[in-house]
Amino acid sequence: MPDYTANQGMEEKSAEFKEQGRRFIRMAVGQLFDYWFRLKGNAIPHLAILLPNPPDSKVKKLLEWLEIGVMWFSKEDLETSTSWLEGLVGSN
Repeated sequence: MPDYTANQGMEEKSAEFKEQGRRFIRMAVGQLFDYWFRLKGNAIPHLAILLPNPPDSKVKKLLEWLEIGVMWFSKEDLETSTSWLEGLVGSN
């Protein structure tokens, strides 16, 4: 498996995520694609979103469909449901 972690775009969303969840996800998706295109042009995107809380299953499915990774904080640990991000979070 390629190491996507060395060349990726990451967008972080704040603690307000719980109240504004879906809106923040849509904003992050748009920002990620915009940033990637401005910086990398036509290169294949390797994108991820960092959240303060675990996303619900619908958000996970949406991001998976868009091929955007997701990470979140669980107490003091960083977790992911995205296989290519597992190297950043340690063992799950």
